[in-house]
Amino acid sequence: QANTAQDSFPAPKCLGNLVALEDNGSVAAFACKACGVAYPVRDNIPIMLVEESIPLADWNRDHPAAKEQAWRRFLEDSAHSPLAHAADALAAC
Repeated sequence: QANTAQDSFPAPKCLGNLVALEDNGSVAAFACKACGVAYPVRDNIPIMLVEESIPLADWNRDHPAAKEQAWRRFLEDSAHSPLAHAADALAAC
């Protein structure tokens, strides 16, 4: 059984499931509902550092049009990024 990206990249703080959050047509953050934080995406690179996380309530307030998005779309949008290659390598494990 192949791992999905969601299984491969747990939330750094609590190891919970992450949800991709889309804003203005691209993934802007990954949210962990269990610990209530969002990890921002900058220049198409997820910043998965606990000290860079944003309280989910603050992120939602600042991004009212954001919606949940599937991991697959983020990976497709990032097909030429190092993250996509890392995800492929993890999925092959």
